[in-house]
Amino acid sequence: MSAQNAAQDGAATAAYIGAQGGIMDNTDLKILSYLQKNGRASIKEISGQVNLSSPAVTERIKRLEESGVIDGYHADINYLKMGKTVQAFVTVDCDPKKYDTFCAFCENSPLIESHFHIIGPYNAMLHVAVSDSDELAELLGQIQLFGISQTSVILNTLFYRKENIDWGKHKK
Repeated sequence: MSAQNAAQDGAATAAYIGAQGGIMDNTDLKILSYLQKNGRASIKEISGQVNLSSPAVTERIKRLEESGVIDGYHADINYLKMGKTVQAFVTVDCDPKKYDTFCAFCENSPLIESHFHIIGPYNAMLHVAVSDSDELAELLGQIQLFGISQTSVILNTLFYRKENIDWGKHKK
């Protein structure tokens, strides 16, 4: 970082623990917050929001990417407009001997959007998006080959809090 960019950065008012224990300051958090709201924002646009030069913002984003804090950039998909009218969470108590095969099944199924390994009465939670109840029933039949499942159909998404992370919890 050049002396000019370092001076522009200013002293961090608060430090946060990032990837591998690295330190992030409030400016890093502002950049992350802005990118969460608009992953396609230009460097110039972000620079204006955080009062840094474009090279300083570019360097910070590169560091956040290389450290794994920024894991990727993704499009938010409207499942309904894709013809996927039913979404559900499916918890599965998968036989541990079948878990690797189950993971491969989940990864290869275009109907399973997310797969979480969890602790509790079930060891997996899936987010599925299907076109109708018949397709859901067919998928659940395939899932039952791996263990007992319980399904909760999503009626409405009332909010999706990805942009409202309480960064204060990450203070060092």
